[in-house]
Amino acid sequence: MKKLFLLLCATAGLMWADCVDGLRKPTPAEKKMFDEVAAAISATLPAPPQSWRTSGDGTQVREPALCTGTPVAGFPIGTTVVYRYLNPPKRRDYPEEAEMKKLQDEITAMTSMPAEVRKQYNDVMAQQSEKRRASRAAEKAGNKEEARRLRSEADEISKGADKIRADYLASIGPKVKEREAKIRELKSRVPDYNTEVTVSLVVNERKQVPPAGNSLNQDVYVFGAAAPAKNSLTVQNVVLRISGWPDYREIIGGKTDRSRLSALVK
Repeated sequence: MKKLFLLLCATAGLMWADCVDGLRKPTPAEKKMFDEVAAAISATLPAPPQSWRTSGDGTQVREPALCTGTPVAGFPIGTTVVYRYLNPPKRRDYPEEAEMKKLQDEITAMTSMPAEVRKQYNDVMAQQSEKRRASRAAEKAGNKEEARRLRSEADEISKGADKIRADYLASIGPKVKEREAKIRELKSRVPDYNTEVTVSLVVNERKQVPPAGNSLNQDVYVFGAAAPAKNSLTVQNVVLRISGWPDYREIIGGKTDRSRLSALVK
């Protein structure tokens, strides 16, 4: 179901719930404009296709709730609907993902110490374990001073083992960083996977109007002025954002009647 909400700002930038001087009723002209916009929004947003569901609790459209002092039509009208794809087919793979896995496997293999280094490390750790066993035996025998001495020696030996591993990791550090940088670069080309598509729509955007265009995770459509709207009883701009996995947002975007939004702009 589609859930519509009104985004309202008072002159001082407070939400209506913080109105210090109370609320005012919308004028007949404001109510007429809101009803027209709300109807266009409802007609624009598609019903969920087969195997899809939407969030929200109905098609209720709330009338404006305005702070006293809010200028005439000094508010944007907005709505957000989340479409959820139930049991979608296996998503397509991106070539970058196979390369990312290959690089990550290489990092995993590299950070595993080779046999000769592993033997050196294990030999030192064996000495450390022997000292700790001797320390526990001394403690059990009641020789606390000897136990403390042996624990201290074990700690020093352990530091030697840590240094062997640290030196090895430092020796492969540049190669690891090179692969990690490549993974980040490849990841920047792969969209974020999600079974949800979020459709956000604002009529008379008062903030910076984003540029229209398609990006990795979002499509943006702008109708009308590319500048923030001024207070007006006419629609000056409409901003539609469709976010989600490209294949899924194509399904929802293809069923969104954008011509109705364009027709709203006076």
